[in-house]
Parts: sequence; structure tokens; C-alpha cells
Amino acid sequence: MAVSLRKPDVLDRTLEKAEDAAEQTYGREFSDLPPSIQMRIWLEAEQEVESDDQCRDDLIYEQIKAQREEHWDSLELDRRLGK
Repeated sequence: MAVSLRKPDVLDRTLEKAEDAAEQTYGREFSDLPPSIQMRIWLEAEQEVESDDQCRDDLIYEQIKAQREEHWDSLELDRRLGK
């Protein structure tokens, strides 16, 4: 059985966050800003994307952990009931 994983496009997400930040902070497009400001905004956008991914990963881990605990609890109950 093959497992299909959808690889999130980190570059696109980072660019979107950088463009939004440039518009909100400076009222200009990202590409119209000086290189030093572009770099600062880009690095902040990368950190936001990384943080978003870590939060998503933590949530997935917690869901898997809860499902595993429910499974083991069910098996233990079945054992105690002699099933």
C-alpha cells in the first residue's frame, strides 16, 4: 500500500505572507521595497510559516496520541471483560 503525502509549498506560503506584510506595513508591493526591508520581511514570513507548520504538526501528534490511547483503553477493557 502506497502512502501519498501532499508536500506543502513552503515557498508559496512564505511569499504570500511576505507580500501581505509588505502591503500592511508599507502600503507597497513586496517587490517595490528596498532589498534590506525585503530581507527582513522575508525572514519574518519564514518564521511565521515555520511556526504555523509546528503548530499543525503538534496538533496532528496530539490527535494520533489520543487515538492510540483510546485504542489501548479499548483493548484493555476487552481484556478485562474477557473478550
